[in-house]
Amino acid sequence: MAKITGVGKERIISSKKYFPIYFRFNGHRYNSSVKAESKFDAYRQLQAWMAEIMTKPRIITNGETNYDVIREVLRKDVNSDITARKTRNLYINVFNRVFVDFRQRYYPALLGCSSLPMGFFRKYKSYTCEELKRNWRAEIIYVKAIMNRLTKLGYSTEDDLKQVRSIATPEGSPRPMPKHTDKQVLNLLEYARKDRPDFYKPIKFMHLVGRRADETCSILKEDVSMNGLDPLVIQTRPETTKMKKQLPPPIYLEDPELKALIKSTLANNKTPWLFPHKNGGKIHPNYLWKYLSKASIQAIGVKVTPHFFRKKFLTESNRGGLNKDSMAMANIKNVSVMMKHYVETTPEGQAKLLEKNRNRAYNGNS
Repeated sequence: MAKITGVGKERIISSKKYFPIYFRFNGHRYNSSVKAESKFDAYRQLQAWMAEIMTKPRIITNGETNYDVIREVLRKDVNSDITARKTRNLYINVFNRVFVDFRQRYYPALLGCSSLPMGFFRKYKSYTCEELKRNWRAEIIYVKAIMNRLTKLGYSTEDDLKQVRSIATPEGSPRPMPKHTDKQVLNLLEYARKDRPDFYKPIKFMHLVGRRADETCSILKEDVSMNGLDPLVIQTRPETTKMKKQLPPPIYLEDPELKALIKSTLANNKTPWLFPHKNGGKIHPNYLWKYLSKASIQAIGVKVTPHFFRKKFLTESNRGGLNKDSMAMANIKNVSVMMKHYVETTPEGQAKLLEKNRNRAYNGNS
């Protein structure tokens, strides 16, 4: 049974009359605003809307659960396999934009996250780009990830997932590395060593091997294979990497500088983490990111983030002749992704290439 709450007081927006309309049906409250010449005209639109809602066939799925419940289930699912707080928050923020703000404005009769009307995500694209002025590439990546999770959790259907996947993700343009010199990088490392020794060690490790901040901060001491007191190799666990299920390549500790760094971290027996916080706990990647951003500006006047060391490592490796060893050390699988997003051309690299080609020509090698 429907209970009509009625038509609200008219509002003038851009010289046009709008009336709020609302009613209840099957325990759900429906709210909207319609453009009408009079209150009677708004009432007729309300009746037509009610007839559409009451005659629409309903598919009972988990998707019709209260949005607060769905949001909490999604939050727990995201938190179970994503450690970065910033990423966790982005999932929830995007969910709220899609299924709270956008839905209430354009699809107030929608009961859940399933059986979404055709064009739902295309309309959301217009809403995101034209009204919110947000980066659509970043937004659609998270929308697709959210719908994939909701489908697996039973709150959306395969048709909903197909609808969002039919929207192409725009190509991204890689961010260039901050302009720097090798001396500036060494000065930054020295600044961190004196200012925060606990942060200096994971930063130094990323500088040497090009691993991600998440992977670096998640390494345990038990991941280091030893020969007596001599560390031999680091074998990180799959769940600590971006690939999750695939065993990452080991890092062999043959380099004296790298081995000395690992030995110094193993000296602390009060924590299971290889690169612990000064209080003995795990260093959160966000804290490392914030510290490095501020410290780099103070030390060298250039903002640097943990990912800078990954790009620098792979760019330097490419100058020296990129091979499987450098890819394994940085734990990167896709060559095309690496060449597009990580490796940058440098004056030194081009000079080295010309020198190599010149030597080959002079020596008569083909």
